[in-house]
Amino acid sequence: RKNPGRYRVKRRWRVRQIVVATKEEAQKLRRLIVNGMPFSHLAREKSLGPASAQGGEMGFFEEGQLPESVERVIKRLGEDEVSNVVRTSFGFHLFQVTERRSAGLQPLDLVREKVGRELSEIKGRQRYEKWIGLLKKDAAIQYFRKNWENAETG
Repeated sequence: RKNPGRYRVKRRWRVRQIVVATKEEAQKLRRLIVNGMPFSHLAREKSLGPASAQGGEMGFFEEGQLPESVERVIKRLGEDEVSNVVRTSFGFHLFQVTERRSAGLQPLDLVREKVGRELSEIKGRQRYEKWIGLLKKDAAIQYFRKNWENAETG
């Protein structure tokens, strides 16, 4: 509750893609998808992209993770809608957003373990500093100028 900004997530999209070498091929594939051919089936068969074996499934992306030209297209797509052909340095792409998630705080169930670890680290550091303080209080510490000079030069 004290640090909600640390557990905030941006808008996210689950994205699929098909990458091919020519604009004509991409347009042909888009027509097939619009007429009922499953996107994932064509991605497995035709895509040159690294995720072709997974049906073009690229996973979730947050705002700012994709190239700006691609993100602009993805932001405008409705769920399961197929983009027009997008040209990048890798080829000609078709994108499909299969899921959208809004920005907001992550549910406590997902971050509970992380929060617990962070709090344990803070408590441990506080105990360590208190212990060192007590040791210094009871210790007879002497500083020798000769050692300072050696420490500075390495």
